[in-house]
Amino acid sequence: MIALRNYIYVYGGISGAREGHHPQLASPLIECYTIASDSWETITINTAPSLAAFSWCQMGDTAQIAIVGGTNGDIMSDETCIIDLQAGTV
Repeated sequence: MIALRNYIYVYGGISGAREGHHPQLASPLIECYTIASDSWETITINTAPSLAAFSWCQMGDTAQIAIVGGTNGDIMSDETCIIDLQAGTV
């Protein structure tokens, strides 16, 4: 999870296991907790990658996050993806 501008975002991850050692990736992919209303909502960004075992951080004082590496459940990635949570873009 990461805190950005009075919201807490949860991105990706593992929600369970498939056969063998393959993870079941989280769905929904992005959730947002609003502190003021004590409520959760699902954020939909269609081109955001479904990943687990990645690193991420906030990009300065913005609503953008950088996601580095991770796995889609089959292969590891070494790519970096920038997601703008406010604009809903990748």
